[in-house]
Amino acid sequence: MDKGHLNEKYANFRDVNGNKLRLYMNEVSTCKQISILSDQRGLYKQSIFLFATAIIALVLLEYNLVRIELIVGILFFTIICSYSICTATIEESLLIVEGLGIEINKRNAISTKKLFLPKERIKMIFINEVILRRKILFILTILLRDVDCDKLIPLFIETLPELKLLKNVLNYVQYKKSEVIE
Repeated sequence: MDKGHLNEKYANFRDVNGNKLRLYMNEVSTCKQISILSDQRGLYKQSIFLFATAIIALVLLEYNLVRIELIVGILFFTIICSYSICTATIEESLLIVEGLGIEINKRNAISTKKLFLPKERIKMIFINEVILRRKILFILTILLRDVDCDKLIPLFIETLPELKLLKNVLNYVQYKKSEVIE
């Protein structure tokens, strides 16, 4: 890739619940990368709290100040919360390679999931309205051609960005100029 044509943009947005999101858009030659990162400060605070709780529980157990059942409950709760912290999505991204297709990535603290969609199967990309738990959400969606019927692939469903961010991403994907990020 030609590094001479690097064009990087970023901006701060919010998700549908008011949490901070950061949008990065990079363009290098025939590739475009769009990344949405969630703010992880809350997760770090939860991790520190859980770690401190587990240490205190073990110290109390050592000095026989509490019953073993309480300690087992606290440690079990700590393990469950630690798992949810480790599997929370940190970043969702798209890598668009002109002429080849789109790679969808979801990253959390312990793994990355990837899905590649060839250009020939992509029919269109659009913003879809979805009703979920008495809320109307906007989801960027890819419509795929399939042998039997068309298939919808929702994007950014873990970070749930607001409509303004989705419009920027859609404009960027469709090779138009971004309205908010300049």
